[in-house]
Amino acid sequence: MATVSNIGGRFDHWQTLLTVSNSEGFELQTSFDLPNQDIIKADIERVQSGSLSQTERELLECFLTKYCKEEKISYKQCMNEICAPFVLMTRSGVPTHVSYQYFKGFVQVTMPAMFADPDFRPLQAYFLVFRIVLRYHEPRLSAFFQLNNITPELYTTSWFLTAFAFKIDDLNLLYTLWYELLLEKDQLMLVYISIAFLQNFRSLIINKEDSIIAHAISQLSIATTEDLTSILQRAKNIKKCTPYSTRLRLMQYNFYSIDRIDETIISLEQEYCLILPVQEILHMAYPESKICDCIHVRCLWCAKRKEQISLMVIDCRTKKEQSSGAIPNTLLLPEETYKNHQIVLDYPDQFLESRGNVHICLMGSTNFKTSSFDIKQGSENGGGCEVQVMIENLLQAFLIKGFPYISVVDGGFEQCHEFITYFELEFLEHNPKKCKVCVKDRASHSILMKNKFKQTFMGRVKEPIEEKKRSKSQDQDKTGTEFTVNTMLRSRKTEGFKCWIYDKKANKDSEEKYVLLFNDMTFAYGRACPHEKFPVSLVYYANLDSLLKITSLREFPSVLNFIFAGQQNVMSFKFKSKDIARHIINQMKKYYAELRSPTKK
Repeated sequence: MATVSNIGGRFDHWQTLLTVSNSEGFELQTSFDLPNQDIIKADIERVQSGSLSQTERELLECFLTKYCKEEKISYKQCMNEICAPFVLMTRSGVPTHVSYQYFKGFVQVTMPAMFADPDFRPLQAYFLVFRIVLRYHEPRLSAFFQLNNITPELYTTSWFLTAFAFKIDDLNLLYTLWYELLLEKDQLMLVYISIAFLQNFRSLIINKEDSIIAHAISQLSIATTEDLTSILQRAKNIKKCTPYSTRLRLMQYNFYSIDRIDETIISLEQEYCLILPVQEILHMAYPESKICDCIHVRCLWCAKRKEQISLMVIDCRTKKEQSSGAIPNTLLLPEETYKNHQIVLDYPDQFLESRGNVHICLMGSTNFKTSSFDIKQGSENGGGCEVQVMIENLLQAFLIKGFPYISVVDGGFEQCHEFITYFELEFLEHNPKKCKVCVKDRASHSILMKNKFKQTFMGRVKEPIEEKKRSKSQDQDKTGTEFTVNTMLRSRKTEGFKCWIYDKKANKDSEEKYVLLFNDMTFAYGRACPHEKFPVSLVYYANLDSLLKITSLREFPSVLNFIFAGQQNVMSFKFKSKDIARHIINQMKKYYAELRSPTKK
């Protein structure tokens, strides 16, 4: 590595970004007795530059050993490349204990739990996200790699495990890259930088012979200020051109939750391209309507949405489905496209002049599913749902012709239908008697009224209860309150959560706090009365087996909607967090299933 020079002042800013204490009371000493201590020593000798002094090598071993002990993890290769630049900060006068805390904080911020998992499953999640985002922004490169069997594992592993330390010899450039990474505070930023790196050296990659492509990529490096400036600018543009709602959706996967990483990987493996949330579609279809769940005029979500490239939605349903209702400002796929495969292949040609300037989103009937990430040129994909096959063929046609910014609608028309109904918006030429979603909803409701546990926890909601319509005269008497609540509290299975009644029309919560109680038999809620002798003033209670529906829309994760038999209105509650709401749904599903089980006595 090159000598550090004239960067000491910049490290003062790192202290704020990493919330590092400058206290000298920090103890760095440790014993060198890890089971794989010999591997640590060997890796220190292989640090990329080999320019560390003996004192610095000893300090690097101390940093790595102490970190492994504090985090209770085993040492893994590539940790040495991440740690060495922080050891070298001491050459610019950064105190040893501060440089160690910088190292520890940097790993925690940019790749938490990456080294905690022995199987590197967070890295596997990164590979999957990378290939999806690469296909969205660089379909030609994505297809080129696929054609030559070059998977992300073959060339991005060191990028993600060392945050490009393995690709940059000049410490000044590396520190600049890492500082920008910290400023972004975005766990997807390494993905954007990786794609920008490929863009910057595209000509050096695609001109290589098939057998040496992976090797050619491995030889690339960021060697000049111009290279780094170009890559950072490209990365920021990639981030800007990625739909904000999609970025949020990808970040919600939480690559670094070891408890949920297997679930994350399974979900990502099933994604063929970027998935666009319904809310994004409705903003485009109903530009004059208030759809975002914000209350304030300055909404980050809305502001970010305005920065994006224009969106075009193609309704890929059959003519019969389209004729029973369509969404405004969407383009209907012509009926003849379903009759001739060549028309499908030629369909993208009409948009060639807009290629790269418009985001094209394909909408099917329901969720889009595919068994393979590979592009199958010329495949007619026989079998399966005809709309699903059409979506897959159109995606391949657009990608083969090099169209960037191609995605599919999350949940298709069915999910859009849910939202449009929820927000009381208008369809074009909607015929509820022929609309597949409306017919499905009616059938589901009939089944639910018979108390069969099918689609109970999914579906369209009706008018929510408005908090202003309730008065204390509607509450049950105090004796009933005490009897019901006391009976519930005697059960060890009873759980209680503070909440607020959610008013959908006004898009706000009640000022008054409520308490929701439930166990394996009963559901209840009441006003919170913390200063009275009895802390809950009961408003409503019911047997759990009379529950008809409980829903949680993706864009309102902390709000739950309940429908019980005998209740014409929906009860909507907002909880402190989406995790609480998810827990309530899971528990109530479990209890309801137990109640409806034939073995339940």
